[in-house]
Parts: sequence; C-alpha cells; structure tokens
Amino acid sequence: MLGSLTSEYGFEPVNDATRSGMRITGVNIRNFRGIESLDLELGPVPVLIGENNSGKTSVLDALKLCLRDLGPRRRTVFDAMDFHLADGKAEPFSADPIVIEVVFAESPDEQWADDVVRRLERLRVLQVDGEGRHSVRLRVDCAYDPASKDFTQDWSFLDLDGGRLARVPANALSRLQAEIRYFYLTALRDAGRHFDARGPFWRPFLKDSQLSPDRKAEIEDKLREVNELVVSSHESFEQVQAGLDNVQSVVPLASGEAVSIEAVPGRMFDMLAKAQVRLGTTTGAKIPLDRHGEGTQSLAVLMLFSAFLEAQQEDGAAVLALEEPEAHLHPSAIRALWTLVYASHMPQQNLRKLTKQLGDSGYWREYAANFPKRAKTRAAADVGLEMDNRGGAGVTPEIRAVLEKVVSLARGDSP
Repeated sequence: MLGSLTSEYGFEPVNDATRSGMRITGVNIRNFRGIESLDLELGPVPVLIGENNSGKTSVLDALKLCLRDLGPRRRTVFDAMDFHLADGKAEPFSADPIVIEVVFAESPDEQWADDVVRRLERLRVLQVDGEGRHSVRLRVDCAYDPASKDFTQDWSFLDLDGGRLARVPANALSRLQAEIRYFYLTALRDAGRHFDARGPFWRPFLKDSQLSPDRKAEIEDKLREVNELVVSSHESFEQVQAGLDNVQSVVPLASGEAVSIEAVPGRMFDMLAKAQVRLGTTTGAKIPLDRHGEGTQSLAVLMLFSAFLEAQQEDGAAVLALEEPEAHLHPSAIRALWTLVYASHMPQQNLRKLTKQLGDSGYWREYAANFPKRAKTRAAADVGLEMDNRGGAGVTPEIRAVLEKVVSLARGDSP
C-alpha cells in the first residue's frame, strides 16, 4: 500500500484490493512540543489543516520519530526542546513525560494481508478485538531521569486495554518499522540540499549503478584521459603541483607521484557524487537548479520525491508525508493542487483541523458534505484558496502533470 499523511493536505489511501498492508488509524500525543494533549483518528485520507504553530508539523515529526528514527532504547531521539513547556518558567527537566501512541487497525473495508498478520503474530504484538479485527498499538515514552541526569526513553506495545504487552522480542520495533516505511518531505524544499549527494531522495540514484565491471573500467580510463588533457592544457596546474610536491619533505606521502590534480574525477563514485541537475532557461542557457526561483526548486524537489517513490521496490506499507505541498508554487498551481486534492480526497470526510484551545492543540472534524462545489470554505480560507471546479485555470500542462503525478502516487495508483 502506498499512502501518505500531510500537514496541509494529506493522503493515505488504500489499494483497490480488500487485503493490503497496515495503515495508521490514530495517533495520541501528550506533552510533545506545543501539544499538551491531542488524540487524532485518521481515516484512509487524513488531511491536517490549521494556523501556523497549531501542531501540524509536530504530528508529522512525532510519527517520524516513532516510525523511522526510533531505535534501541538506550539511544534517545528526543531532546530537551521536544518537551511541552507549560509556561515561561517551565524547564524540560521538570516537564511531564512525552507520550506518543501510534495505532494501526483494520476496518470493515480494509483487512491486512495474511503474510502481514503472520509476521505480527510471531512478534507477539498483534491484537484481535471482539469483531475479529486486527490491530497494533505502539507507545513511546520519554522523561528526564534524575538518577542518570539525562533523558531516557522507552517503547512498548499495548493490548486492547492499554496495558503493556510482555514477552515482546527486542527486534519488534525494527520489524514494525520495516512493515511501515515512512517517507517525509518537509515544506522547506531547498533544491541545493535535496539534490546534494547526501540528500535522502537523490543519494539512492547516485549509488544505483548498473554498470558491469568491464564497462566501469572502460569509463574510468576515459575519465583519466580527459583529466590529463584538461590538466596539461593549464600550465598553472603544473606550477601548483610542483609547489605541492614540497609537502613530501615535511609529511610522509605515497612513493612515486604523490600529488595529482583532478579537474575531472577519475572514479565513478566520485563522478556521480558531483552529478548536478541543470535546467534550461528561455535563452537556452542551462543554470544549476539551486539558482532558479523558489517555485521552480519546489516543483523539482516534488518531482524528485515522486521519482524516489516510484523506484522503491521493498515490500510493506508506506506512509507518504508531504508538508505543505503548495509551498512556493504559483497561485495558479496552488489552485490546481487544491482542486485535485478536493476532488480526490475531500469526499471521504477525512479533514482534520488543528487549533489552539486554551493553549493546547485540539482538533475537530470538518466534513466534505459541508463544502459547496464553488465557495471559499472554512478549510479553503485557512490556506487562502478559492475552490474552483475548472481545475486551475492558467496552469501549464507541465505543472499540472507534476501535481497530478504527486496526487496519483499518494492515492496509490500504479506508476
């Protein structure tokens, strides 16, 4: 199952099949950042909206910490500023413990695949209610321990009554995380960072070489030839190399030619690490992606995220978290995106709005039945959008294709 959860718009649909992978159906948060108490029920297409600082990103980060970052109990993934500070004098060391519970459960229309059920049974974390529906509940706690003078965390699996399950194997958490892969694209979509060799969505493409050893050796020979040609054509390089040769008189270096200049990397992994995306301008000049406008960079990162998801071949369910997919886009593109989300997901009544209530983050439901076809609704007002059945007039086919692809992937359609 391919799905997603977003802070402004969210998608987590199920496949066409009645039996699929696991899906998050609820998250309960206590004392995490700006959230003192929050209980969220999540349907097949959860959509979180709300004002700035209402807790949307905190919900996504809480899920990321539990489903991706969390590891052995001795390694704490929380820090001091993750604790909810009740007032201006509060300190993390005396704050109430952080508690995050993530619930996975079947529904009448969604039953887990038999192999998923068998794996969870072996982990001793699977629960079955009176109607025969399977569920799993993960709880994560973090608090300050005066004895060790440090923050300590613990994780456990709960039964239907909220009690801690015994005899759960030590690898149960890592096995659950393997069942539920969490992909998170934040609103700060800096192309320079995402298309860096260390970027989580770009790095896999750089390492996925299908070259045979012979072909790789042939290419590297040609790279060295090109490098020698470039270096020999610049006399200044020879002067630099001669000067650096004096380093050998102070620091022991390799025998023979210890100093070399690589204008062109001579090895494949070095070459791929420097791979760069450039986009052509109207004049024909190709400019590095990170020198284009914020809107173009944001679209490019969305396209990279889409390509990354298509390339994933692992088994298991996936949670696709997109924070503010409309960030930095042109207003016409935002209208098109909102129209696509509205048409595909609003009728399923999964909109959740976070709002501050007496200093706490709470939520209430907004149902699609209350949304007219063309009106500036309460939800639309939160993001400053006008509902428009025309599908976003003025949007170029290229931009609309990107937005449709993102929504299609989130809906679980085949690539």
